[in-house]
Amino acid sequence: MPEEPPNTDLQTDRQLLTRFACRLIVTFLLIVFFDTLLDGLIEGLHIVFELLHLLIEVFEHLLEELLEHLLHTTHHQSEIIIFNSMVLVFIFGISYAVKCWPALSLRWQQRLQAAWQAYKNRKTQAWQCLPHRQKILVSVAYASGGGLLLFLLTL
Repeated sequence: MPEEPPNTDLQTDRQLLTRFACRLIVTFLLIVFFDTLLDGLIEGLHIVFELLHLLIEVFEHLLEELLEHLLHTTHHQSEIIIFNSMVLVFIFGISYAVKCWPALSLRWQQRLQAAWQAYKNRKTQAWQCLPHRQKILVSVAYASGGGLLLFLLTL
C-alpha cells in the first residue's frame, strides 16, 4: 500500500523540520552502515538459498525412494529418470519464459512508468500546497542537510 503524503497544510514549521531531520539521520546511517547492511542482506540471501537447496534435496530423495519402490528401479536408474525429467521441465520453462518475455517486460515497464508518474504528481502537489515560508525553509534545510552529510562523510 503506497504511503500517503503528509498533509502539509496542517504541519507546523517544527513538524516539517523534525520530519526532515529524521530523514537526514536515516540517510546518514544508511550511508555509514551500507557495507554492514549489504553483508547482512547477502548473508540472509545465503541462508534462504541454503534452505531452498535443502528442501530440493529432500524432495529429490523422496522422489527417488518413491520411484525405486513403485517402478522397482535401482538408485542409478531413479536418478537418471529424475535428472531427465528436470531437464525437460527446465527446457519447457525456458521456452515459455522466452515466449512470454516481451509481454511481461512491456507490462513491467508500463507499471514502473505509472508508479513513477504518480510519485512525481504526489510530490509536485505536496510542494505546491506548501506556503512560501515553508518552501524556503525546506529548501534551506535540504541544502544545509546535504552540505552537512558531505562534510561528515569527507572528514
